[in-house]
Amino acid sequence: MRLDEDRRRLADAVGDLAAKHAGGVREAMGTPLGYDPDLWAGMAAMGLPGIAVDEAHGGGGGALADLAVALEELGRRLLPSPLFATAALTAPLLQLSGDRAAMRRWLPGIAAGEVRGTVAWPGSCCLRLDDGCLTGTVTRLISGASADLIEIGRASCRERV
Repeated sequence: MRLDEDRRRLADAVGDLAAKHAGGVREAMGTPLGYDPDLWAGMAAMGLPGIAVDEAHGGGGGALADLAVALEELGRRLLPSPLFATAALTAPLLQLSGDRAAMRRWLPGIAAGEVRGTVAWPGSCCLRLDDGCLTGTVTRLISGASADLIEIGRASCRERV
């Protein structure tokens, strides 16, 4: 992708942040969260978790292409973080869901970097709904250890719930 001036500046800023945290990758991966919380705080300060969240919900109102620029720069240094699961999977699915209450509840926290999310993939869960309580097992969660929100699509568990 050819970058315009704004995206070039974004790439440079994210690259600078990534360079500051590149030395501790192995240590970060070995923690219960699986990433460096200081790196996440830096990403949140830059607005990266909400870069493609609409402005009405506290985000930057940018495009997924802006997020792709940030993810590419982080990927250059193989930095683990919940940014992909939160900003590229969870936030867009919430916005596409049309569930206004869920968007009001979760998107401002995602945009601020206060909420980390992930998505249960189709075929990755075995869940039961008993008296309003959802129980079971979900596997293959990207950044699942640090997620505050797990979106479970109906297609993921339609036959089991």
